[in-house]
Amino acid sequence: MQLSSCLLLGFNIVPDNGPARFINGLMNQKLFIKSAGLLLLLTSLAKLFTVFEGVRILQLHDPILGVRFRYVFLFIGIIEMGLAYACLFFSSTKLRLLFIAWLSSCFVVYRAGLWSIGIHACPCLGNFADALHLSNLSANIITLSVLAYLLFGSYFFILKDGCKSG
Repeated sequence: MQLSSCLLLGFNIVPDNGPARFINGLMNQKLFIKSAGLLLLLTSLAKLFTVFEGVRILQLHDPILGVRFRYVFLFIGIIEMGLAYACLFFSSTKLRLLFIAWLSSCFVVYRAGLWSIGIHACPCLGNFADALHLSNLSANIITLSVLAYLLFGSYFFILKDGCKSG
């Protein structure tokens, strides 16, 4: 099997045929970006709808950022909405992947901060999870799965494209 010239820590990571062709079939870059845009649109709407409801969590302060959740949900919801728009309508693939990688990396740092102070659930969906009658565990699994998809998918394509051009 012929291997590409892309090296990561001394190992060839993208074979030119075989497993890479299989992965390429599963992970279509355009499909990933569009699906990321839809996921960001859904999570932004969940946050923004929560902002306009009178739920108790909006008055509490975020333990990491120190501001009320109302402002966190509003700010992050707007950012997610903007990135969703970029994923769905911008033409620059590289820029869209960098946006997704940046936001998902920020979310990982935030989640690590929560874990470091003993909080293992994130109110990332606002009261949308309650409206769907999801348990805290189910909502946490869903948000972590979405985060993993965005993080690993964006870095996969960034590294893959970097290997092609390098």
